[in-house]
Amino acid sequence: MKPKIVVLLVLIAVFIAAVAYALLREVNREEATLASSISGTVDLDPQLAASGQADVVRTDRLVLLLVDPQTQRPVALHFVSPLVPPQTIRIGQADARDEAQLKGPYLVVAITDKDGEIFKVTPGEVYGRTPAPVALGTEELKLVLNQPFRGSLFNEEVAGPMAGPTAGALPPGHPAVPGGTPM
Repeated sequence: MKPKIVVLLVLIAVFIAAVAYALLREVNREEATLASSISGTVDLDPQLAASGQADVVRTDRLVLLLVDPQTQRPVALHFVSPLVPPQTIRIGQADARDEAQLKGPYLVVAITDKDGEIFKVTPGEVYGRTPAPVALGTEELKLVLNQPFRGSLFNEEVAGPMAGPTAGALPPGHPAVPGGTPM
């Protein structure tokens, strides 16, 4: 064979090996991400929308929280914007507060947000939560926004902003805390 053809074949072989290596690394990275997260979809209950209690528009954002069932405190927070139900979601280690290692299982809470303040109730905001803790690595979670939002992490009525079990759940200066820095 001519030297030019040999060089060309070697370059092609090196390129193919590099692409294969990169793809293998990406597959391994994705598997690790899936193992340390919960993914699935969030949808809006059509009866809630038909009743006029839900007013979800493209300018709303979806707030996802992983909540420790023992302490009832959020351990991870993720925003999805714009919100277009049914919305694909993933929340996990990359969203953990204080870079703490997530071990799970966790309650998954979803809240629509119209005004940039998570626990300030705005008419039309809706809420959904898993009925039981969900293990990390779950890939086909189906979460339904099925209640009008009442202003707290567990959707109880609250007396004032951030009252009840949500008080102190997010760090001072967080964009979701009144007076926090915007995202």
